[in-house]
Order: sequence, then structure tokens, then C-alpha cells
Amino acid sequence: MKLLKIIGSLFLLICFYSCKAPAAAQKEPAMAPGPMACNITGEIVEVIEPLARVKILSAPSCGQAVSIAINEGDIVEIKFAYSLQNTKKKYPTMATQYPGLKKGDIFTAIAEERLAPGTPGYFVIYGYTKKKKKHF
Repeated sequence: MKLLKIIGSLFLLICFYSCKAPAAAQKEPAMAPGPMACNITGEIVEVIEPLARVKILSAPSCGQAVSIAINEGDIVEIKFAYSLQNTKKKYPTMATQYPGLKKGDIFTAIAEERLAPGTPGYFVIYGYTKKKKKHF
């Protein structure tokens, strides 16, 4: 009988600790860019559909094969693969919708480098997350 109590107590103890995950383990890591891509936070400076001139606010990580150096403060032209307009209006059946971006908007995205003969290459963004503006 004493052995059953010990086994039962151990079973409950194991169940309790296996169901409780530490808070740090529950956070998802930031998505790492591919070998020819950079994680960026940018601000739209000018819209020239389907391109935008983007001020790089941060570029915390780039893949090892990226040949175009981008640094904080740089202004680069980036192509938005789908549109800078609200995709719900332009592509109503598109699975993932984007709210659109205009001058002054801040966003985060993975910018993928594309190579083009006779040019240094360019960046293209397929999806983004629009950041909320801070009101002072």
C-alpha cells in the first residue's frame, strides 16, 4: 500500500511539472531570414506603385548571401510583390490580406534580394506587418 502511495505521488508530480512550461519557452523566436533576405523595419518615404522608397529604421539580420548592404538610415527602393494598396480591395480572394501602406507608415517585413543582370539587384517584399503609429 505504501508503494502505491509513492508511485501515485510520483505520477502526480511528473504530470504537474510536464504540463507547466516555463514562460521563456513559450515565446516564439523571431523568424530568421533566408540566405538572400533581411529582416527590416522601414518607413515609407515615397510610393511609386509597385515600388516604395523606404527609409531603413533597422535591419537586425540579413542572410549570408545578401550582396546589397542595407544599414539603418539608408533609403532604398523596394518592390512590393502584391501591392502597396489594401489587398482586401484589390485582391478580395487572397488568403492573407495586407492593409496597404502610404507615406509615413512604418512596417516590419522580410525583404528578399533579387538579382537582375546589369544592376546591383533589388529587394522585394511579399508580406509585411504594419506598425501602429504612436501619437504624442
